[in-house]
Amino acid sequence: MIRRLFYDDMPAAFRMSYAEGWNQTVEDWFRLLALEPDGCLGIDDDGRLVATNTLLCYGRELAWLGMVLTHPDYRRRGFARQLLGAALELAEGRGIRCIKLDATEKGRYVYLNFGFHDEQPIERWSRPPGPIKAVRNTLSIGIPDGRLDAAAFGVDRGRFLAALGEAACLDDAFVMHRSGSRARYLGPCVAGKASSAQAAISATLASRAEETWFWDLLPRNTQAVTIARSLGFKPVRHLMRMVRGVPVSGDDKLVYATGGFEAG
Repeated sequence: MIRRLFYDDMPAAFRMSYAEGWNQTVEDWFRLLALEPDGCLGIDDDGRLVATNTLLCYGRELAWLGMVLTHPDYRRRGFARQLLGAALELAEGRGIRCIKLDATEKGRYVYLNFGFHDEQPIERWSRPPGPIKAVRNTLSIGIPDGRLDAAAFGVDRGRFLAALGEAACLDDAFVMHRSGSRARYLGPCVAGKASSAQAAISATLASRAEETWFWDLLPRNTQAVTIARSLGFKPVRHLMRMVRGVPVSGDDKLVYATGGFEAG
């Protein structure tokens, strides 16, 4: 039986994601549940949570599918397909015209059978602890520029950004970061020009140079790739961003770091 997830399920959901090597924390799970309680779905077996997925909706224009997990002992039973079907039914019932996700190579073939098609690659880059030289600039802590972000992402995701907290901001850029179960996560970062992105990102990294970092970027933004390399990052994972329905697109030239595989 497919059911909604509840707050008591979050520790078990986190254990599943951590066992897969994912970087999400319990707080990430709680955030998704708070933002979209009807979109957090699971399947139990004998009282044990064994499969999950989430659907984070940005109005009626776009929804993001994430946290697609099945416990290793329960794979090849069709649980992921059942949950995917339920999430798509929920989106269709709300009249959402576009659904996106970031797929692994294995998951990609499942999504193709549900009408998704490739949009563009997305990569995770990593940087080990170590000193970093920050570009001299004055960052302020505040609320991200909603108009700039909507131009970059394609829709208003103000609720998601507000749930993440405050950002480090310049006049034409902002960057956010949060803790992860395996590395500190950089993103989202949106900037009007590459120099602003580099200034904001380098200052953020320098503030926690003793930590390992993950950074998810779109290789289509070649300036983001150049900055990542210059700051000591290397690619460690390659996924495919996929889309179903009427495509909704922003300006990828403004996207220097995404908000996470589960949120776009």
